[in-house]
Amino acid sequence: MSYNKEKLKIESLLQAIQQVPDDGAESFERLNELFLEFSKVISVLYKKQPNVFGNIYKYDHREIKAYKRQLRESVGISSPLHVGKFRNHIEDTAERTLEYITIFLS
Repeated sequence: MSYNKEKLKIESLLQAIQQVPDDGAESFERLNELFLEFSKVISVLYKKQPNVFGNIYKYDHREIKAYKRQLRESVGISSPLHVGKFRNHIEDTAERTLEYITIFLS
């Protein structure tokens, strides 16, 4: 039952992520907040089923964190291109996580 709860959290986060525009540092900060919430959900899923959610936690999650770090260190955080790429990374990982949960529950 708790997997359905986590799935609902990710679905709501995915909707919120898709509504964030691609402009400015303000959008980057909002995406960062959503990513932190997503990270908590991924951590919970990984602790419950490391064999199922290990790849998402170890590789996709770390890739997003590395890209975020790179953006923070660069000058162009406010660039719509960078914010859009950051959003796409989070969005793709959230969608992949939903697929994993759906497959795991079937």
